[in-house]
Amino acid sequence: MALPSVRNGFVEDDQWVVAGRAVLQHPPSLRALLTEPYWPRSFRGSLWRPVLLASWALDYQLSDSPAWFHAVNIVWAAIAAAALALLAFELGGPAVGLAAGLLFAVHPVHVEATAGVVGRGELIAAAGYAIALLCALRVAAKAQWLLG
Repeated sequence: MALPSVRNGFVEDDQWVVAGRAVLQHPPSLRALLTEPYWPRSFRGSLWRPVLLASWALDYQLSDSPAWFHAVNIVWAAIAAAALALLAFELGGPAVGLAAGLLFAVHPVHVEATAGVVGRGELIAAAGYAIALLCALRVAAKAQWLLG
């Protein structure tokens, strides 16, 4: 389980990507936040993850405690597990859905995604993909699922 990660500080890449970045702590504008690269400009990286940076900026507005950031990651992990369980339920029924959701929630491969704050991008992506696939499966029954 990921719950012990709440006791972590900012670890590994969290130090470079999240901790102490002025653009996340006090964004000068939404445009500045949305055009900021994932890695600090001093790293000269070109990776762009605006939703992820916006989620961290929102976190900083609520708390600058690493425990808060880790707790939000745990919430994202739960959302991803629930979305995957719903997708598996749709494809294989209740037993498959339950098994897939539980396996996703406790599998050790997800430790890095929940133990480090920078892993949130993978959790958001997993939840988004599962929800998008669920919507795609349901669109034949109701066209409104296209919105997903």
